[in-house]
Amino acid sequence: MRSVLFQILTTCDINKCILTQFPTMDSAFKRLEVLRGEFGELVGNWSFGQNERLRESSNLKDCIKTFYQLIGDLKNETNPKRRDRVVAELNSNNVGYFEKDARLMEFVKFLMFSKAACLYEQLREGREIPNWFLFLTLRDNSSSLEDFFHFHLNLVGDSLGLEQIEMFLLGVALNVRIQAFRLKSVDEQDFVTHYPSKDDTSLPLDAPSVSLIAEDDRHYNVVYSLK
Repeated sequence: MRSVLFQILTTCDINKCILTQFPTMDSAFKRLEVLRGEFGELVGNWSFGQNERLRESSNLKDCIKTFYQLIGDLKNETNPKRRDRVVAELNSNNVGYFEKDARLMEFVKFLMFSKAACLYEQLREGREIPNWFLFLTLRDNSSSLEDFFHFHLNLVGDSLGLEQIEMFLLGVALNVRIQAFRLKSVDEQDFVTHYPSKDDTSLPLDAPSVSLIAEDDRHYNVVYSLK
């Protein structure tokens, strides 16, 4: 999640990705209240990756606020200053920065939860859903939003990372097409994998794209120039 968010904040027009879903902080707050009304127990059990400091000092509203404050701060900065600011925000060992980084990751999880809630509703109503989401629901402990939350999403940042199938949800939730390069698979069919694929209608054709270097199906890096 961090590598994708880094790319979005440093290389993408954020108005064409994350902000297409929630253009303002108030719109994200309203969505949180809707989710709280429909899935109060799930939202109430949000564990914040078992980060005790975060659980004691923050809630999802704080995580949303942290993101919108950051993009407000970045608004008037251009690369490389913008890039360097994001590097500092996402990689500092300073306690304050660490908590900010953790809140940003929980904000991304909130976006994934919001999108998953919509897709599970479509599934219940018999409406068309993307193939990748069907595969996601066929996993153990993912047949319902409740199971997906308890056994997968809520554990991300604690005992779990994102699984490959969940990368599709991440891309759709952030409104970006993630392309992962597997350097050990050069000249092979899986050298480049897109989340979601280019012909997937989950995203508009003109959605921004970000690129990652895959170590394996759970660990991703970004190319970073020191210049």
